[in-house]
Amino acid sequence: MSGYRAGPLVGYELPAGTEPVATARAAEAAGVDFLVLPDRPAAPDDRPGPPAALITASWLATRTERIGLVIEMPPAYTEPYNLARMLASLDHVSGGRSGWLASSAPDPAADANHRRAGVDPAVDRAARTAEYLPLLRDLWDTWEDGAFTHDKATMQFVDGDRVHTLNHEGPLLRVAGPLNVIRPPQGHPLVLADADDRGAAADADVLIGRSPGDDDRPWLWAARPDDVRRSGPDDADGAVGWLVRFDSAEECVAFTEAGLPTWTADRPAERPFLLRERFGLSRPANRLAHCVGARTGRTR
Repeated sequence: MSGYRAGPLVGYELPAGTEPVATARAAEAAGVDFLVLPDRPAAPDDRPGPPAALITASWLATRTERIGLVIEMPPAYTEPYNLARMLASLDHVSGGRSGWLASSAPDPAADANHRRAGVDPAVDRAARTAEYLPLLRDLWDTWEDGAFTHDKATMQFVDGDRVHTLNHEGPLLRVAGPLNVIRPPQGHPLVLADADDRGAAADADVLIGRSPGDDDRPWLWAARPDDVRRSGPDDADGAVGWLVRFDSAEECVAFTEAGLPTWTADRPAERPFLLRERFGLSRPANRLAHCVGARTGRTR
């Protein structure tokens, strides 16, 4: 833990129909700490769906300066290597502001879009997520800090002893590595999960939704704007802050203009830049740095 605490954090889950750049810039100017960008690989029947979270976050990374960018991408529909690479790239593009909201919640419509011969995303969903999250952390650590030496005198540009393969063969997933992106600025992008999510909560950095009891990890209340207004900025009841969920783009704009200043007025202007540090989390040590024989495929 880095120890940083300066009043409750505020995050927004962007509603469908929001103009991303305008909303992100307004939220950033008002003191919002991070945005959650929902993503669902199935079109809703009754309303417009959100834009692709990764594409939107990459776009916002170049059009905002400090706000954290958390993408939602269910493990059921992507492979660990691909997601680890995308999140690492987002962390580099944003300078250390990326995060991932992991979820193993069922989604029959999205499952139908990804079901194929021999693969059913609805099967072993929680078990896949539980195996998936540690693999992402290991993939981010396949490149140690300083692995690129760029030594022109010796013509050595990479220290092979600092590059690791995994060769993981688990019950549901097989991953070799190393990643084709160097270690992210945060070490590991911030991982969030619903506290009730049986598959994702065990290995998340931050929990969402309720007090986790004896769990000493940071957690966020998930709340509607009216709940936040009633509670006030000093009544987070043990949480590090709030994840505010809106019913409409108009509600998001109204809260930013009228409700949010109450929360952010007394906070210091200078806050940590890295998203992990906003939550009081330090940069994690490399989990594979003790390994030897990287080029021969030695695992952790």
